[in-house]
Amino acid sequence: SPEEDAYVAAVLKDVITHEVGHTLGLRHNFRASTIHSLEQISNPEYTKAHGLTGSVMDYNALNLALKGQPQGEYVMSTLGPYDHWAIEYGYKPLAPADEKAGLAKIAARSSEPQLAYGTDEEALGFMGLEGMDPEVNRRDLGSDPLAFYQKRLSLSKELWERLQVKTFQDGEGYQVLRRGFGRALGQVGLAANLSAKYIGGVVHLRDHAGSGRAPFTPVPAARQRQALKLLETGIFSAEAFKFKPEFLSRLTTDRFNGPVNADPSPAQWLLRTQTQVLAQVFHPAVAQRILDTPDKLANPKEALRLSELYDTLQAAIWSELKGGREVSVMRRNLQREHVRQLSGQVIRANPLTPADARALARESLRS
Repeated sequence: SPEEDAYVAAVLKDVITHEVGHTLGLRHNFRASTIHSLEQISNPEYTKAHGLTGSVMDYNALNLALKGQPQGEYVMSTLGPYDHWAIEYGYKPLAPADEKAGLAKIAARSSEPQLAYGTDEEALGFMGLEGMDPEVNRRDLGSDPLAFYQKRLSLSKELWERLQVKTFQDGEGYQVLRRGFGRALGQVGLAANLSAKYIGGVVHLRDHAGSGRAPFTPVPAARQRQALKLLETGIFSAEAFKFKPEFLSRLTTDRFNGPVNADPSPAQWLLRTQTQVLAQVFHPAVAQRILDTPDKLANPKEALRLSELYDTLQAAIWSELKGGREVSVMRRNLQREHVRQLSGQVIRANPLTPADARALARESLRS
């Protein structure tokens, strides 16, 4: 359709612009997605003038609206303010006598909100985990990343609901159900892993003296608790994943693209996502940052405590024990994984695991 053709052309333009940026010397800018609100990026007239984000050098998520909400541009259609600024620094013609002062004047704008910057080192972190700064991410959008992740969870569940009531004509294949299930689960995993960065998160800026901003700022406890609540209800609660039996029994594979007789295990697919999130929040570096935060605050009582993290996860993952409810295989898998990761902190502890984290893991196992 004309709409599909326009979508493909827009995506190709976005990708080509990003790669040309690299040929001109620009690095990735994964903080650029935070400069506009979700309301602003749902307005195509606004984004045509200002960009969907601050830079084409971000890995931006597709800008998808929830049902009943206005649909904006799907991808970047123009350059962002960071792109113009970076190219000005690298390529503006300056007389040799004026070069040092001219470049310093351009660079002095670096703390302007519209020029927000964070690249691969901030986004990727180490040991295969996402980095510590929750504002520097691949595949997010908007000035409130947590609101975007909640929206992504809602989009995934909206897709699952549609797939579970989808009707088929005689002779049609069911492959679209499995593809849709996997795509939605991928977005759930993205939202969960990036939400987890807020817990023990630290905003890291490359500022020098005179900017008025500190290089390291712990994420406020209220935001950490908001992220923890999103994980508690959207990933670890007993109500997070509910599917009709007739839907799960139709998740057939594409015979030209995958194992012919692969009987799917959605329980195992979900467990992989939950395992990743637990590994992120239980990582020794996260525990150490949570323990260090009170010393960096004027009021230490405002900090999120490590014990609160462990208690919240335990209550969500083992909620059935309070009422004697039946425990499904999906929930048993999660509970075993919770025990496995707690046991690892006690029995095969990483040398970097703080003693407080080991003590809390031991107490969680005991209770």
